[in-house]
Amino acid sequence: MSEVVNATGLSKDTLRYYERLKIIPKPKRDVHGYRMFSEDDIDWINLIKLLREYQIPTKDLVGVMDTDMRERRDYLKTHQTKINTQIKKLRTLQNELKRKIEWLDKYQIKR
Repeated sequence: MSEVVNATGLSKDTLRYYERLKIIPKPKRDVHGYRMFSEDDIDWINLIKLLREYQIPTKDLVGVMDTDMRERRDYLKTHQTKINTQIKKLRTLQNELKRKIEWLDKYQIKR
């Protein structure tokens, strides 16, 4: 598990918590009972970490590993659509802020 902690930056407790909630894949175990994560598992864990960093609530991720590949794809497409909408809104806000700053700069220069 230490390798996954290093690869993802998540704590062991967080990984166990996500595993219990079925947010990340249940890892295989070696003969000693240690968790063994595949590269695909680590890739998925990093995606989950990124989703969490961008304010996707844990409750929205619960049980995702109980779904089939098509449902996971649909789930990710839904979040992609939401993010694209947020990006458009942020670009609009960015343009409005730029316009207002330029107006304020112009006003200050005239004074």
